[in-house]
Amino acid sequence: MGLFDKRPPCAICGGKVKGLLPWKIEGNYICNDCYGVVDAQDGNSFNMKQFLEYRDFREQNHALKDQFHIDETVEFGFFSEKFVFDYQNNLFCMDKGLDRTIFHGSELESFLISEDGAPLLEGSARGYIRHQSTVPQRINDLLPQMNQLLLQQQMQETLERITNRENDTPTATTRIDLPEPFKKFYIKLYFRHPYWKLREFDRTGPTLIGDVPDLNQYRIEYNEDVEQLKRLADALARVAGFPLQGSAAPSAPAAASPAPAPAVDAVAEIKKYKELLDAGVITEEEFAAKKKQLMGI
Repeated sequence: MGLFDKRPPCAICGGKVKGLLPWKIEGNYICNDCYGVVDAQDGNSFNMKQFLEYRDFREQNHALKDQFHIDETVEFGFFSEKFVFDYQNNLFCMDKGLDRTIFHGSELESFLISEDGAPLLEGSARGYIRHQSTVPQRINDLLPQMNQLLLQQQMQETLERITNRENDTPTATTRIDLPEPFKKFYIKLYFRHPYWKLREFDRTGPTLIGDVPDLNQYRIEYNEDVEQLKRLADALARVAGFPLQGSAAPSAPAAASPAPAPAVDAVAEIKKYKELLDAGVITEEEFAAKKKQLMGI
């Protein structure tokens, strides 16, 4: 006899229960075929009566697969979550294979897409609203800080080359650290449904990478993320029948200001004062003070 032959049969169909970690409900073994895919918010806590009721619901819900016509697919997130939409029948599902719950648009009570808690896109029976995002302005606000740090870095590297002319060691590049304009997008879907009340997802925003972060590239990636989330919100509002309100869409950010050219006059002045220091005309303290003044620190 095999190791698993002593198990009781499936409590639903009476068939053989296979596998190392079989499903159990209220201490009763359930075979894989009877258990199937449970896509319910509290599915792990079902008792036997609730599970049998859910199986009946699932069978009826899967019948919608035969009429589901995929008109649009929206993917997002690290694990590429997929939403598929059927506009003719006002249906949507969070699985391209339609093996998870298929929702009627009328079962979507509301949705909210936010940036670190600040609303970006939201919809309900009261209307579909596209909020003005503050992230583009936060990106713009980083430009003067970025340019100042870059200018200081350029002058510091130039000064080191002047000071260490006879030193063949290359000048190390100093990393410029800037705060992220925001961290994550959050997606929340609220339902009036027997097995789902809330589904939540999140997506990490762009990141500033490299020794000299590229704010223009960050802006491009942010805009791409927002457009994808807007596609999702548009599709959700369409199948749910949420009317579009008059709020302004997230504005297209202004083009990034180019970084200023290195301050040639400041570098020349530092070089001049270094020569005065080497000649003994000024002291080390006077040179250091003048250098800080010219570098704006």
